[in-house]
Amino acid sequence: MEIDLEFPAKLLALSKNKDKLAVYTINGELRIYSTQPSLTEKAVKKIGYIKSFEFLSDTEIIGTDINGALFLFDLKTETIGDLATKLPVGQIKGFFK
Repeated sequence: MEIDLEFPAKLLALSKNKDKLAVYTINGELRIYSTQPSLTEKAVKKIGYIKSFEFLSDTEIIGTDINGALFLFDLKTETIGDLATKLPVGQIKGFFK
């Protein structure tokens, strides 16, 4: 698989159904690709600097920013929600390796 990016990728995540690929680039962008039937870019969102992320469901990505605060990115609405005040980090640590 080959993806042409303006900036190098730092983190990758594949959805549980393997139909979406999320690529985080070093300039703070999260790029979402559809993998079926071919690799097609679906969304680009400037989200700032993050440490980790992964698919929570087929339509949601959960991650931590550079300061360790939790965020939730909804692929349907392309909005980012701050989870730091809603869920303690200790409850979510199991999602991240």
